[in-house]
Amino acid sequence: MRRILVVAVACVLGCQSKSSAARQNFAKEYSCPEESVTVKDRPDLRPSQVFPYPFRSKPSAEVASDPVRLAKFNADAKESREKWDGFNDASKDIFEVTGCTHTSLWACSRGGKSGRASCEEAKKP
Repeated sequence: MRRILVVAVACVLGCQSKSSAARQNFAKEYSCPEESVTVKDRPDLRPSQVFPYPFRSKPSAEVASDPVRLAKFNADAKESREKWDGFNDASKDIFEVTGCTHTSLWACSRGGKSGRASCEEAKKP
């Protein structure tokens, strides 16, 4: 019971919504007053679409020239990508944030014991 109370008190003191975190991060990144920032929830986007699998997606020439090794490479890559997508899609929400002539997508998750939300901007390629 005491543990629940501690978490609840910590949350009251430190919890923030993911959309508020997106607003604050955007405002800081673009030096834009928070009252000029709008945040729109984007449930139509999956985090794995916004943050694509970041690891090597092409085999080396040596692996590509061997059909057995290429099949193994492709199977391993598919499994890793599915794990990456599953982790991202389960833990993050996407927000479209606009203000001061900028618009960008932010993925936010709640983390750790602090209950604070953290966000990451999707950088355009």
